[in-house]
Amino acid sequence: MVADSKIGLEAVFPTFINSARAGVREHNARLARKDSRMRLRMALHAGFLHRDAHGFSGDAVNHLSRLLDAPAFKDRMAEHGAAFAVIVSADLYHDAASFHLIDPRIATPIDVNVKETRSRAWMLTSCGGR
Repeated sequence: MVADSKIGLEAVFPTFINSARAGVREHNARLARKDSRMRLRMALHAGFLHRDAHGFSGDAVNHLSRLLDAPAFKDRMAEHGAAFAVIVSADLYHDAASFHLIDPRIATPIDVNVKETRSRAWMLTSCGGR
């Protein structure tokens, strides 16, 4: 999903994240077979995009994709048997945390080492805030 630049962080942290988590839980609760349950990895990042006939592109899209592909993120999600996990880019995390939209106690640092990307991101174990 690409959000309009007019949407504030308070719509994402915690509202959107908690809604997505609840949706995964509700969906999975209705399924009798565990092997049919949904697992969702979500990445959040902010940046400029280019739009053309094929969709969106740009450095922000590349960074977002690499957050999702970070082996440390996938491993941590698997270790916890999580059906839902969120990884947030460092800049976006710091912006949201500075407005008290994320409780730092629920965030775990994740090293992102994918292709040319070497950065720190944050995995949220829940989404507190105001």
